[in-house]
Amino acid sequence: MVFPFGHFSACGRRGRRPSRAKADEKGAHFCSGRASGLASRAEESQRERPWEAAIRTRLAAVAKLGAMRPGTLTVQYRNPGEHKTPFHQISYTHKGRSRSEYVRPENLSAVRREIQTYKRFRRLVDEIIDLSLEASRLRHQRR
Repeated sequence: MVFPFGHFSACGRRGRRPSRAKADEKGAHFCSGRASGLASRAEESQRERPWEAAIRTRLAAVAKLGAMRPGTLTVQYRNPGEHKTPFHQISYTHKGRSRSEYVRPENLSAVRREIQTYKRFRRLVDEIIDLSLEASRLRHQRR
């Protein structure tokens, strides 16, 4: 339908709406056929919901994590040549500095749990970053 003052498309551009064949030749504007911009926003939020839900579940998992520490637990020997008197040592890097600490036998299981918790934390953070980047790409791709 052509109004006396021209046609308003769904995206707000004003102009007469010629037939499709003439429009392709002239490069005229055709909107996507949606009745309003609200439909596209609703569809956009529907597409982003799975990403946002996945991010929220991983953030909740991070919040539930307990004590953690980075590092690698190794067995060292006081006399390496004879493999006598073993002890456990944790090695890690923090703020650009490498450190090694002795781990008492009674603390060994707790330190192992903390290392496993830290590995889980790093894996969750990597997943959150991957999901956030993908969601950002989708958001900016549509515009």
